[in-house]
Parts: sequence; structure tokens; C-alpha cells
Amino acid sequence: MSIRFGPASLGPVKDAEDFLEELHKKGLKACEIAFTYSVYLKPHDAKRIGRRAKELDIELSIHGSFFINLNASDKVKLEASKKRILDACEIGDLLGAKCVVFHPGFYGENRGGAYENIRDAIVELMEIRKEKLDLAT
Repeated sequence: MSIRFGPASLGPVKDAEDFLEELHKKGLKACEIAFTYSVYLKPHDAKRIGRRAKELDIELSIHGSFFINLNASDKVKLEASKKRILDACEIGDLLGAKCVVFHPGFYGENRGGAYENIRDAIVELMEIRKEKLDLAT
């Protein structure tokens, strides 16, 4: 296993390829793209940035939204949380990102059932992702 180092920011979309070039010149081999407030990349930008990162041997990862709670009792919030994760994964695919990291939720009023609720939601998300990937191949 190798360890790669890099920053936790890509900078503005319009400057992303230049930023990756600077990382490469400095010998950095990783970059985390922060979708902490929103998935701000458009598909065509993600493909372009991903191609350039691959050319420069820079591994990309994504930090998902801060606004995720897979233990939410409010179904609207729960579904919005799932959508935020799936949106990050979809753009992550286009970027060629190795992983999407997110904080899955908090205990809230349902401390006893938090683990099960979060686990069940993650299993559901994994099934959705698998279906999409199976359809794409």
C-alpha cells in the first residue's frame, strides 16, 4: 500500500487543471475535493478534471456533504441525505475518485437505534450504486 499526500481543496473549477499541475510540480499525489456544502461540479467539468488528474497521477477523493444524517427520523431529511451521498458518488465516478468520505449521521433522539438506521441506509445506498454500476457495464 502506498501513501499519497495532497490538499483538501481543489480551488475554483475554472482553475482546477492549473491547480492539479501545481500539485504535480510539488510532488503531491492526492487531492480531496470538498463537496461539503454542495456537489458543485458539472459532469463535463468532472470528466475534464478527472482526465487531467489521471494524466498527472494524482488520486482524487471526495469529502461528502456536512448535511447528512442517515439517522434522521424526518423522512424528507433522510431522503435528502441519501441523495447528497448519491450525487457525490455520481460525480466521483466521473472524476475517477477513489472514495467518497462522509459523516453518516448523529445520535439525536434515537441513540439506541442509530447504528441500525445508519447501517440500513448505507446498505440501501450500496445496492442503488451497484445497480447503477451494473447498468452502466
